[in-house]
Amino acid sequence: TRNEMISERRNVKIIMPRHVAMYLCRELTPRSLPAIGRMFGRDHTSIHSAIEKITRLVAIDPVLAAKVEKIRAGFEQ
Repeated sequence: TRNEMISERRNVKIIMPRHVAMYLCRELTPRSLPAIGRMFGRDHTSIHSAIEKITRLVAIDPVLAAKVEKIRAGFEQ
């Protein structure tokens, strides 16, 4: 849910989807890191870290890469 995405919870079940959402916000919108941070209740350094993490994981994990691409394709239609 939106509330879980912006919550302070650090549950693995929430962290990965949150990080992917931050990554896609940066990839699919012209928003700055501070603007994305405000959307998620985080500062820009947290957003930068999440984006770097997902970028690294997508490069080495084909399953995650496929999932992210499927989500991206849904937004680009």
